[in-house]
Amino acid sequence: MARRAGITVSRDDLLDAALLKFAQLGFEGTKVGGIAEQAGITPGALYFHFKSKEDLFHSLVEREFAKTVISPPAANLSLREMLIYAGSQLVDMFRSNPPFTKIIFIEGIKNPQIAAPFYRQLLRQTGILEAELRRHFRIGENDGSAILHYASRFFLGAVGWAEMALELFAGRQQEQVEDSQMIELYVDIFLKGLEGIVPPSSQ
Repeated sequence: MARRAGITVSRDDLLDAALLKFAQLGFEGTKVGGIAEQAGITPGALYFHFKSKEDLFHSLVEREFAKTVISPPAANLSLREMLIYAGSQLVDMFRSNPPFTKIIFIEGIKNPQIAAPFYRQLLRQTGILEAELRRHFRIGENDGSAILHYASRFFLGAVGWAEMALELFAGRQQEQVEDSQMIELYVDIFLKGLEGIVPPSSQ
């Protein structure tokens, strides 16, 4: 841990400082020295924890996704309940951290290479959801079907990007339904679509 005037600065403190600077200035506009100053330490002390600005950004993405638990808390949930839980977790990640939402949206457009860790984490979450769908529909991993993989990508992408757009551009006051109702609508639309593409014997 780094120290400032006798106060211990944790790794999370440094990531919080990086989050603030990235949201204010963007990835390219942010300097390591600015992050260190925000955290109240020297750049040398910051480099003790992170190798580079890229390392900071990647660690920030990993930390935020680590808070998002797509896997359901209980194995006996219905498919609809499981999807509502997964959608709620994703929405909460973007809703609870507007600076992170802003960073991912902007850097994903301006600097795809830097935002690649976000995409990798999203693919990991997709894999978790796909496994849950396969378990529900009793479809093995080796059956050669890509339906549930792309269905999982579609669900997380639709919910995630819709929430990001709402958070960044429309604002909460523009929403016509409660959060829980919104997620249930997403899920019901998704399940209706699955009816036509998942083999009947699996449902």
